Amino acid sequence: MPEAFGASGPEEGRSQDRLKQHENYANLLRVPPHQHAAVLAAVRLIASRQRMLVTTRQLAAAGMGEHARRHAVIEGDLQRRRRGVYGLPGGGTQWEDEVMVAVLAGGGGTVASGAAAARLWGLSQSDRSGASPPNPAPANPGRRPSGSGVLTVIEVTSPRLLRIPGVQAHVQALPPSEVTRRFGVPVTTASRTLLDLSARLDHDAMGALVDEALRQRIVSLRELGRTADARIDSQARARHGSPQLCRIIDERRGLPGPGANAWEERMDREWDRMGLPPAARQHWVHTPQGSYCVDRAIVELMIAVEWNGFEYHGRRSRFDYDSQRRGHLLAAGWLVLDFTSRSTPEHIVRTVRGAVTQRKRTFQQ
Repeated sequence: MPEAFGASGPEEGRSQDRLKQHENYANLLRVPPHQHAAVLAAVRLIASRQRMLVTTRQLAAAGMGEHARRHAVIEGDLQRRRRGVYGLPGGGTQWEDEVMVAVLAGGGGTVASGAAAARLWGLSQSDRSGASPPNPAPANPGRRPSGSGVLTVIEVTSPRLLRIPGVQAHVQALPPSEVTRRFGVPVTTASRTLLDLSARLDHDAMGALVDEALRQRIVSLRELGRTADARIDSQARARHGSPQLCRIIDERRGLPGPGANAWEERMDREWDRMGLPPAARQHWVHTPQGSYCVDRAIVELMIAVEWNGFEYHGRRSRFDYDSQRRGHLLAAGWLVLDFTSRSTPEHIVRTVRGAVTQRKRTFQQ
């Protein structure tokens, strides 16, 4: 309780000491004692927009010099988080706060990117076949457990070369259209984040990541297409992972991607000529275990047709994925018909028509 006016004794001495300390603190702030509260209020306002964090430069601009900062640390009003970055009382120690510290330590124009941006957007980096993207092997302070238990590297992108312990930094000046905020943290947009990751993930893992972003509605195919097209230079050369992202976008739009071989593309063109029932091309089937794109689908009868070219589906990793994928489709009630380059048109027509007849009977029961 504050001492009443005119009180004397030890308590009065302690009150006077606190008052003197208070005045010294104000002097260190380089402002009259009656204005130091305004300085601290300005610092808190800045920090409130940055997850209760503030930089040395921002403190100085608010009127708090070096000696005042040191005094504030001693008094517990500031906590040093990294070189040039301080936290205020009430600040958090969550993973997002660590990312914000790294961004502020990087200076103006620095944003969270890559794996860190994917986590901020709520995107998993493990594909549905269990493969994980490469992460730097050595453990460091920049790696924190994500919600799924996977270690997430703190990555940032800055217009200047950075050396921040425990942080993976990339050098690039990003246009304003590719930067936003998420949970108060400057971060690459969802489309730019996907573009960055497409340079390091395989086709299946990247496709699963794009599907997840589309389901969450944090990005659209149109926006993804604009971001990928922006990475094509004047000589029409695609850079920075955009070729793979463009293929994935084309697949989701129902366009024949470069991954399909000549036989698969020809079979798509021959479907109507063979007199087969109307079927949706590149149809997405959503199951409890994941979403899968089938080459042709007679949706009302839940019949999926797959053109399996050996060049693409003959790899061991693709073989395992296709087996898991087929099981999930069957469990969801779909009938899956697989054809290869050795399947004759007569065999395809006979098999599809037989499946249609059988399914009609089943659905009528």
